[in-house]
Amino acid sequence: MSVTFVELNASSWDSFEELLRPSNGCDGCWCYNHHIKPGNPDVTGEAARKAFKHLVTEKKAHGILLFEDSEPAGWCAVDKKAQICGHDCADPLADPKNSTVWAVHCFYLREKSRGKGFTQMLLQKAQELVLQYGGLILEAYPTPPNDSGQIFDFCGPYKIFARQGFTESERVHPGYCRLVKSLS
Repeated sequence: MSVTFVELNASSWDSFEELLRPSNGCDGCWCYNHHIKPGNPDVTGEAARKAFKHLVTEKKAHGILLFEDSEPAGWCAVDKKAQICGHDCADPLADPKNSTVWAVHCFYLREKSRGKGFTQMLLQKAQELVLQYGGLILEAYPTPPNDSGQIFDFCGPYKIFARQGFTESERVHPGYCRLVKSLS
């Protein structure tokens, strides 16, 4: 088995679509709704796919694709915190000029690629990407340990962040906590 990683961009978009299309963009979101300003309605399905593709081609949305044996198998969304003002846990008043604080806000693995440690690998590659773009702090918003309120844990399991040196900052929303790691 070979595992490779590629940054999401216009050139890798088709692979991203290939990964997410069977799940309708992970329940119709296509990782777009975190980019919508609070108060605006969610966008789903084809409209969300097109809107997210636009953000990617404009370099306003970032992430890492994982390939297992040359097939797209996983995804991690990571963006400047100010760009994901629609995430339940992100600060809607985050300074849009602050490019040093980033956030991991979504993971997706195709079913046959789960349980292989790929989420941990994606998180490591996301940290490397953030450093490439000059980020100094990385946040994450997983479900706290022993909180069974979340059925669909798209933010990633708490334990992978703890293993990579993230520390809990606060509980920011029912069912989520903010974890922070300095990358400098």
